[in-house]
Amino acid sequence: MKKSIVLLAMIILPFLANAHIYWVEVTGSGKLNAPARIQIYFGEFEHNLREKGNKLASMKDFKAFVVAPNGEKINVSLTQTETCWEGTFTPNQKGFYQIYAINDTRGVVDWTKYGMGIVKPNEFQRAIYQVENGSEIAKKPVSYLDAQITSTNEALTVQIFKVELPYPKAKIKVTNPQGWEKALVANEQGITTFKPDIKGLYLIETDFMDKTSGKYQEKDYEAVRNKFSITLNN
Repeated sequence: MKKSIVLLAMIILPFLANAHIYWVEVTGSGKLNAPARIQIYFGEFEHNLREKGNKLASMKDFKAFVVAPNGEKINVSLTQTETCWEGTFTPNQKGFYQIYAINDTRGVVDWTKYGMGIVKPNEFQRAIYQVENGSEIAKKPVSYLDAQITSTNEALTVQIFKVELPYPKAKIKVTNPQGWEKALVANEQGITTFKPDIKGLYLIETDFMDKTSGKYQEKDYEAVRNKFSITLNN
């Protein structure tokens, strides 16, 4: 019986470790010169759970910026609210804006009970915001993990990049607006496709565990866990 409980814990705990995630949402009118609001949440996207108050304190080191259609980088100041960290920017050109929220300065943590060991966690979040009818301009990946998404015949093609190169066989999870999840595996070029089934906000996630050991802030770690998520409205 004891062995069964231990085995069950080994199976469940890694999933529990991944249940809470960070993600970005962007809201606005989509009009030129009209402010858009960036909100970074922590919780369980699939259950529409957004943590509040003190549970958001560890997000203070997130840095947010926007890449405009012409490639200009715009830094965004963030302020903690009851349910998220948020900031605003005002688009002054038509097209697709790429919103990033990155935390690569978090300290070493012990996630041994989740099967990950002593790790240095890095977070890379992204969202897309369209302003009027401007066309999308292809851009090279910006963060350590990143994605390019294109739409063809009602399907979405996702290409995952790691350090600006295609991430082969990347494991991807897609969560739809109702919380349904789908697991996908990219091909050798980091590409996979899926068909959105309903309208609303989708979350796409992937990660990469760099098992190179090191030291950060005087603490040893066994690996660096890089987590990426991107939200998009279908």
